[in-house]
Amino acid sequence: MAEETGSQRLDSLMNRLIETDQTGEEIDPLDIARELGEIRSLLMAMPTVHRSADDLRHFRCEECGTISHGVVPPARCARCGKLKFINVDIEG
Repeated sequence: MAEETGSQRLDSLMNRLIETDQTGEEIDPLDIARELGEIRSLLMAMPTVHRSADDLRHFRCEECGTISHGVVPPARCARCGKLKFINVDIEG
């Protein structure tokens, strides 16, 4: 079976939370936090935008999600100052 995408995992988690609420079953908040962190990482790594007409790329800060435009990623995020970016352009 193929690995679930971030969106599929988010849907599964939401369904699990609804089921837990309806059945009164216990759920560990740390399990939910861990799953949300993993889902966030998957969603942040997904290519999501088409390259601009002037061929500038879109770079998403891994920390805060701010999108920067350029030929290369910026040295630092203008919003949070972090250094790690993901190229989120859809190629093709």
